[in-house]
Amino acid sequence: MHSRFFSTRFIFCIVVVAIVHIVVVVGLLRLFRPPGNSTDKSSSAAALAEEAPAQTKDFRIVDPDTPIPAIGGDSVFHTVKSGESFWAIARKYDVPVKELLAVNGYDDGSVLRIGERLQIPQD
Repeated sequence: MHSRFFSTRFIFCIVVVAIVHIVVVVGLLRLFRPPGNSTDKSSSAAALAEEAPAQTKDFRIVDPDTPIPAIGGDSVFHTVKSGESFWAIARKYDVPVKELLAVNGYDDGSVLRIGERLQIPQD
């Protein structure tokens, strides 16, 4: 009787180990599945791309220092970086400091903050 218990217990352990291995292998296969071989169409990127309407956008990479024209206006904007002053920004865009201050609502004693966007007046 003791040997039968041992063999049943041994078989049970083998079955449990086999099931765990199958679950792990199936999980790894799903994780490392090559693109395009998806069986689950609802979450695959290819299925989402097929369902989405074809839209093309013209994106361009622009240098961060490139002035950005204002929509419907004659101005560009400048984002303040560390170490910049009203004088340096006005000189960069060839505008009078007083005009730069006035357009942005500053006076002579104003302090710039990094990341602030200034409107640059254009003639």
